[in-house]
Amino acid sequence: MAWEGLGWYPRVRTYTMNALLDSVTVPHLKTSSLHRPSQVFLFLDEREDSIEDCKFKMILDYGPDKLAAIPGSYHNGSACFSFADGHAEKHRWLDRRTNPLLNPRWRIGIPWVFPPGPLNSDVLWLREHAAYWENPVFDESM
Repeated sequence: MAWEGLGWYPRVRTYTMNALLDSVTVPHLKTSSLHRPSQVFLFLDEREDSIEDCKFKMILDYGPDKLAAIPGSYHNGSACFSFADGHAEKHRWLDRRTNPLLNPRWRIGIPWVFPPGPLNSDVLWLREHAAYWENPVFDESM
């Protein structure tokens, strides 16, 4: 089940887009503007109790103990990612706090605040792979 608007609906997908690369955040961004396209993810699995729209939000000023969305772990504790250069890979979560207990009929509180402890290496990995662009080049013809 997935939360949308004011109710629960059968889940039809688990993939979302990196919100830092959407056309509202960065209109008409060219892939050539990305500093390391092989390190920037476009799509990823998102948990069914976290997914509410088509965007995986990485709010970078939240700090390393919070997330605006929870990544999926449907593949033996891993999530699948597709990257801007066209390759895909599976990333295994290392910190058990990244994968709280799943309740398919409950919307997890966002921002998700991790229980106290050391820095969450998974949040740092997500931040490192969220978006990198230097001197963005925009295509005004789009």
